[in-house]
Amino acid sequence: MRRCGLLDGSHTVSKRKRFPKACLAIDCSNHMILACVPSRGPGGDHILLPKLLPRLARNFSVKTLVADAGFDTEKSLQMIRHQFQIEPLIPPLRSVNNRTVPQGTERRRMFYAFQNGTPIQYKQRWQVETVMSMVKRNIAHALRARSFHSQNKEIFLLALTHNIAIARY
Repeated sequence: MRRCGLLDGSHTVSKRKRFPKACLAIDCSNHMILACVPSRGPGGDHILLPKLLPRLARNFSVKTLVADAGFDTEKSLQMIRHQFQIEPLIPPLRSVNNRTVPQGTERRRMFYAFQNGTPIQYKQRWQVETVMSMVKRNIAHALRARSFHSQNKEIFLLALTHNIAIARY
């Protein structure tokens, strides 16, 4: 932090901009947004998982959860598999030498699942990026709200509007 200029004496001074972001659960078969958790960036995606999974599991029966490497933590993988009985499919973060087997049981399982190439189910993850592009292109590419609370409401409304547009056509 000192090298980046974020440490000023005894306290930290953040020069990084804060921005709204959303963690979405998408149904890859029809591009519907199943669950949404708005938050503030920058920050890791795995922090939002404990809020997203209960919303998803309450309303939908999910067999497999495909996510990017931002969710690759042992705690997240254990929560997905054991607490919600969902099969996770998350690529392991790369180590210094890509052959190092992770220490955690769940991360090791993901390491071996991706060792011989990308699993066929994971190849559908591009559809999440398609949904994000659809929302930005068809509805709004920027938020108009200023306060954090209003931005969260606007993110939910964007997700709802997207779902209505998908259901309509």
